[in-house]
Amino acid sequence: MKLGLYHIQLMRYYEEVLAQAVRNYAFTGDKKWEMRYRTVEPMSDGLLKDAIANTDEKIKPFFIVMDNANMRLVKMEYGSIDLVNEGKKEQAIDLLESKEYADQRKVLAGGLEDFITKIESKTFSSDDLSDIMIPSVQQIIELERKLAVMEDNLKKEKLFAIGELSARLAHDIRNPLSVIKTN
Repeated sequence: MKLGLYHIQLMRYYEEVLAQAVRNYAFTGDKKWEMRYRTVEPMSDGLLKDAIANTDEKIKPFFIVMDNANMRLVKMEYGSIDLVNEGKKEQAIDLLESKEYADQRKVLAGGLEDFITKIESKTFSSDDLSDIMIPSVQQIIELERKLAVMEDNLKKEKLFAIGELSARLAHDIRNPLSVIKTN
């Protein structure tokens, strides 16, 4: 298995999904965001661990720095989730808006973005890129399957919410109408 631009872009995508999911959870308290975070975080962590394990010594330090920043972010994000679960949304939001959190996001997201830019502009020599891994077709299919399942779950949640809203609306309209009809 070789790690290439696809993996780095996927890492960057996961990082953004995690940040958005935890922020949405902090602001809304909606459990679907916590579920999404808990689903995507192990996949993101696994990609970074694979990158560390499977790249050559020239590129490995970059991924170690990214992994350290990711571990700090995950710790803060899980702390934020715990605060929301304890009913302390304001503290959770403050944690996600802290300088430390912003600094770690800059390290991780900025580092991955710079790496993508370097690969796309081919500022690395071909020797530097020869030891970067490329995903297997099976891994790509598995990741796409997981994303499809997540999208399907989100669609089901939306339909459930619409059904629940329509049922409440019908109930709220029917009650006053039955009183009027009776009178």
